Amino acid sequence: MHQRKIGAEATGRARELWRRIGEADAVAAELLAAIAAPLILRARRSPIPRQVLLDEAARLWPMRGSGIGRLALDIDLGKRRLAITELRVGTGRTRWPGWAPNVSEPDLIVRRLHLNVAEHVLDIGHTTLARIALHALGRWFERARPADDAVLLRDLTVLADADALRGEFRLATPSGGVWIGAIAWLADRAEWFAAVRTYLDADALPLAPARTAPMTEEAA
Repeated sequence: MHQRKIGAEATGRARELWRRIGEADAVAAELLAAIAAPLILRARRSPIPRQVLLDEAARLWPMRGSGIGRLALDIDLGKRRLAITELRVGTGRTRWPGWAPNVSEPDLIVRRLHLNVAEHVLDIGHTTLARIALHALGRWFERARPADDAVLLRDLTVLADADALRGEFRLATPSGGVWIGAIAWLADRAEWFAAVRTYLDADALPLAPARTAPMTEEAA
């Protein structure tokens, strides 16, 4: 069955949101590097973290990327220990195998960031949980009601547990719709992730399953 093309307004809103999230994510990444730098320097000099550095990191982190893009944040600060976990959405581009080298697809990326500092411990990194194709984002703007930033961010939070999904999935959202996709392999980072290919409202018919071939990641 031929699928109706996404309207120009929904496509435009999806691209504009992708641009804004990308800009916010770039700023957040710079701030993260600034927060992490003194912790890394201290770890190179001593396995015992300085409490003043931990206190400062815990104070600054909530300010980092506090605008669009943050989905959840948890900070656990103690004596000579700090654990931060953040669920965040950023942007990227994905190129499917077989596509021309200069062809790629813009997408949103839901990641779980973490910072763990303790005696003899410094662990900073992230896990890719899901990638939402621009097509899926356009369908969301076309079908979700209301279709605003706050509602979309809430709908993206259900992807926090995407690492527990298997195979093809239909993931219900708080707004009443369904993310449709399948688990795929991110070859460049050796990670499994949820490839979200489209969005349906509650009354829509199911679509064909998403592809699950290995993909390559490019910088936005």
